[in-house]
Amino acid sequence: MQDFLFVLSKLVRPFLVSPLFICLFFSLIALMLLPAEKILKQVFKYIALFFCVSVAILAMQATTSVLAGLWEVPLGTLEMLDLAGEPSQYDAIVVLGGSINAAASDDKGHIQTNDANERIMAAASLYLDEVAPLILVSGGSGNPAWPDKKEAPLMAELLETMGVPRNAIITENASRNTYENATFSKPLLEKAGAKRIVLVTSAWHIRRSAAIFRKQGYDFAPFPVDCLKEPFTPFADLVPDAGALDRSTRILREIVGIIAYKFLGRL
Repeated sequence: MQDFLFVLSKLVRPFLVSPLFICLFFSLIALMLLPAEKILKQVFKYIALFFCVSVAILAMQATTSVLAGLWEVPLGTLEMLDLAGEPSQYDAIVVLGGSINAAASDDKGHIQTNDANERIMAAASLYLDEVAPLILVSGGSGNPAWPDKKEAPLMAELLETMGVPRNAIITENASRNTYENATFSKPLLEKAGAKRIVLVTSAWHIRRSAAIFRKQGYDFAPFPVDCLKEPFTPFADLVPDAGALDRSTRILREIVGIIAYKFLGRL
């Protein structure tokens, strides 16, 4: 059942939570209905117009920053972890996948990251600051077309280049989504004797992640990184941009994800 839900989510998600696809879909229908009856034509014309305007608004960085300001939580700091001047008060740092394009990486050492790679950098920094003696990297393949292309081993490689010794890294490479990140990481942490963890993921992803890890009974401190909010740049931030649309869509997808996970009892 879990495999079915995973594949279904990857197949259906682009159609349900992509503003660009929805806009193009209704615009195409409106064009196809040009010879149709006037009432039907008018209905779909206004639906298409609504989604075109919506996409244009969502594609402005100003809109993305407003959404991020409402959705994201403050970025993590050492002060937030309440270390009281003592190192290694946590047993492990858990960093979630989603920062590496494993399918585009190769076996020649070329690791392709994306704009969420701050997750890995933050985990390395926390380890070097002696926040915890272990890092668990969690991420298999979230792409049904490339099930053997897994993130966690590549995350471990990058951590090593940042100064984290290999024997301090635990690899969880079976998970395909955030729910599996939590469920598959737990036995590995228990085996290592790690009870109190720091959870590292993006600020736009932390709400859903924290809710899932809380439901699984973890004792953790969230450490959000990689925010989508940017200082306002006059004029430029009011012009529709593909990158801004991608970031806005990411936030909308998280909101839909929380609703879906709540329905499935995962949080």
